[in-house]
Amino acid sequence: MGRELRRVPADWKHPRSPSGEYFPLHDFSYRTAVNEWTEEVTRWRADHPLGTDAEQDDWVGKAPNPIYYRPYWPEESRTHFQVYETVSEGTPISPPLPSKEAVVEWLVTHPDVNWGEITREQAEMFVKNGYAITMMSFGGRVYGPYEYPLVLTE
Repeated sequence: MGRELRRVPADWKHPRSPSGEYFPLHDFSYRTAVNEWTEEVTRWRADHPLGTDAEQDDWVGKAPNPIYYRPYWPEESRTHFQVYETVSEGTPISPPLPSKEAVVEWLVTHPDVNWGEITREQAEMFVKNGYAITMMSFGGRVYGPYEYPLVLTE
């Protein structure tokens, strides 16, 4: 959990509540979620032919709710990059940006509301990795989200 780089269409507008807050969304479509859930239910039913619906829900979970998933986008439509926080399932931090270089520039010029300013090197490492964890403890020191890749590559 922390920050991740997602591919989105250029005109993507993340949904908001009536009060203006972003709805958290998984980075896969409802279609994908339903397909995976259906496969799990099919396997569970094969192994538990006498199982009840309540037991199935305990093991597999309830059917996915479409409000928690992004729309289905063909791969070729996902031309832009957007930085998301993933402590919830995902809300945007940046606007959709046309290139990884634009993401680096945006990160360096727009301090993160939670973690403040980051260096160009940290922004480049984030974009290269595609994610940054919230926090990491290593060698007795706690590292912030944009520090850890630098520690691991030193």
